[in-house]
Amino acid sequence: MVAPSGSGPFAALLILSCTPETADRLLGEVRTLAEKNLPLEPGFVSCSVYIGEERSQVVALTTWKERKFFEAFHLKDDTRTHLIRGLEYHPKIHFLRLVTESTP
Repeated sequence: MVAPSGSGPFAALLILSCTPETADRLLGEVRTLAEKNLPLEPGFVSCSVYIGEERSQVVALTTWKERKFFEAFHLKDDTRTHLIRGLEYHPKIHFLRLVTESTP
């Protein structure tokens, strides 16, 4: 899958499959990455982590100032280690461009 081109806000939606028995471990790993590692990355804006009601999926939505920051993060050796370990969860990733945003 190829990430969309262009500059401006960029998001990556990561969906990881798990079982109710492995959900807590996976959730802990994703939360650690979201809370401790990602905030140190250049261009990182935010990360929201969700767990499916049936505890069969963990979902992370990361937002970046631009696509180039996301790509630089994925080229790092530490990131590659996390990605390889995450393969057991059959990751699906979707690349998103911001179209509109509303807040209260």
